[in-house]
Amino acid sequence: MERSRISGYFDNDMNWIGPAHSPEAMRRAEQLYREGLRRHQPAGDRVEFGDNKHHATYTRIKVDEALYSVGLLQRGELHRDADTADTFDLVRVARDFLSLAGAEMPPGDQRATVIQRALGSSDFPSMLNAIMNKALALGYQTADVTWPLFTVMRPVKDYKTFEALRGASMQIPAKVPENAELGFGPLLDEGSETGAIESYKQRISISRQALANGDIEQITMTPYAAGQSISRLINKLVFEALTSNPTLSDGVACFHSDHGNYVTSGAAPSVTTLDTAASMMGAQVNAANEPLNIRPNVILGPHDYSSTFSILRNSINSPDPAEQSTGKILTATDSALTGTGWYAVADPAVHPGIAVVVLAGTENTPRLEELTKPPIGAPDGRHWLLGYDCAAVIVDHKALFQNDGA
Repeated sequence: MERSRISGYFDNDMNWIGPAHSPEAMRRAEQLYREGLRRHQPAGDRVEFGDNKHHATYTRIKVDEALYSVGLLQRGELHRDADTADTFDLVRVARDFLSLAGAEMPPGDQRATVIQRALGSSDFPSMLNAIMNKALALGYQTADVTWPLFTVMRPVKDYKTFEALRGASMQIPAKVPENAELGFGPLLDEGSETGAIESYKQRISISRQALANGDIEQITMTPYAAGQSISRLINKLVFEALTSNPTLSDGVACFHSDHGNYVTSGAAPSVTTLDTAASMMGAQVNAANEPLNIRPNVILGPHDYSSTFSILRNSINSPDPAEQSTGKILTATDSALTGTGWYAVADPAVHPGIAVVVLAGTENTPRLEELTKPPIGAPDGRHWLLGYDCAAVIVDHKALFQNDGA
């Protein structure tokens, strides 16, 4: 094995001890570092030393400390060895990475020089990207959107046109007398809906000044906001699919009297109008004319219905069994909906009505790729491509209901 270039070490509890100056101290540094990593590192992580070393545990700890310092992680969510008593200092972390890489340390308190040197000569850029990717994921997960309540996510392998069976079900098996021939139970469907995922991209940047200053606020909040923007993109696509009332493969608009899921002379959400929605959804049948027993699970409407929905939800979901109707409902208001119309959607885990289609392997994982060359005209700093490949498509009108409202 090549001689290690580690120039400092941790003790067995992964506490930073300091630089190792002699060959003997260097060997001890590597031994202690390996022991510490074996003790704290989950199975499956790989640690290498030499020019391609990967300090997985130390990086993971510093990522959590960085996100905790700006309030994106809570104490109980941190790596067990994360330090919450001290203020996170990106420059100090950069010095650690330089020391571990055996790189020359800038003299004095040259903070900007430390950062710039760490970005070019250690694993520090990997840790920076890890911070940004985790902040990106947190932003995506915490965005104030409603689409996860009533959609199902489906992966596709490429950008070609995909097909999604509409109203797929199977007829109830028939009773078979002894020694009688078995009948065939085909998959019943009513055609398929088609679509194709598209790419949505933009560039995000961290300025040279922010990096030089160790501005952890900008380094974390930029990807956090980027993650939220991807979730809002999906929300936008989902509601565009819902409110555009597209013509389906049977040649009929999604919400239409022929589909038994549309009330034109409607009224505001109430127990009476919700009962109508439940009745019409429950009357939906498959191609064998068998009832599917679909129930409203989520009621969607504009923000004007916030108080109305709260009253309805508390009444229907009352803890008193004497006041409960069959099944519980969720309600959600969204800025994408305006006017007085409202919707009922079945439980997507049972009867999916709208699918968010994404490239396989990217489910709930926005793409953040650092650009090796800054775009022409881009400001000085580091730049990333933010993107997601997705589409929203209605896959079954029977799981959806619309009331035009008052």
